[in-house]
Amino acid sequence: MKAHILSAAISVLIAIMLFYTIYLPVITEKKSEVNFMKKEFEKADLLQTHQE
Repeated sequence: MKAHILSAAISVLIAIMLFYTIYLPVITEKKSEVNFMKKEFEKADLLQTHQE
């Protein structure tokens, strides 16, 4: 019985590890993309106001 619980716990841990290794980089990439887009928009705004 204990072995069954242990193997279940290990598989859950592996699943969590896989989830984090796959999804954390994706989430952080999305955040940096959004920040990059914001910076580009700010640059464009500055250029437009400078040209006017």
